[in-house]
Amino acid sequence: MKLFFYFLMSLFVTTEISAQIVHVHLNINEAIPINSPLKGIHRYWYNDSTGINLGGVGLGISLDEVFYNKYSVKYQANFSTNKFYDESIIFTDIQGNRLTEKIGETTNINFTFHSIVYSGLKKEKGFLFGIGAGLKYHISSKSDYGDSNIFGLDVSFNFDNESTKILVLMVPLEIRYYTQRLNFALRTEIDVTRTSHLDRLKKERFIALNFEVGYQIQTKKSNKN
Repeated sequence: MKLFFYFLMSLFVTTEISAQIVHVHLNINEAIPINSPLKGIHRYWYNDSTGINLGGVGLGISLDEVFYNKYSVKYQANFSTNKFYDESIIFTDIQGNRLTEKIGETTNINFTFHSIVYSGLKKEKGFLFGIGAGLKYHISSKSDYGDSNIFGLDVSFNFDNESTKILVLMVPLEIRYYTQRLNFALRTEIDVTRTSHLDRLKKERFIALNFEVGYQIQTKKSNKN
């Protein structure tokens, strides 16, 4: 990680920017729980009751800085949602009597920022592979365990999950196909640091798989090119 940081710093000190390109992005994503066997992947379009249930989506903006027309660095900020099936919970009354057991669906609203370094930039269109570093913060996390009829009353088992409001270090890996206006990316974001304040979940991590489409809205080229 230190070598990556020093490399990024060297770009600003020793290299000449040949172009700056701004894109807006739309993505869909899947959140994959790791080291958490009681949680599951949310199937993007499927729901047991309705048959359709939109999964994670996101919007973002990025700045690409191209150096010597050979390699580039992308800085990108995203707001996104992701979903996963949460661990089952047994709900009880105030005397401790079991009422029901349910599997929840958790929805996170995230802010992410990452920087990715690419090499091999030679044509107006083509493929790039990049690796970088980034940060993720869960702005909101809501768990929905559905509704039940308890003693003749309709009860909603929904709550806010405050334990996931934590800053997470992640490593993005991206394959990207670019044209003059559009780019298409498949990006994996791997959590490195803990994703929950709860000690029992200190080893839990997530992998976010993103499919993203970007549209170029601005380009600034160096007069020397």
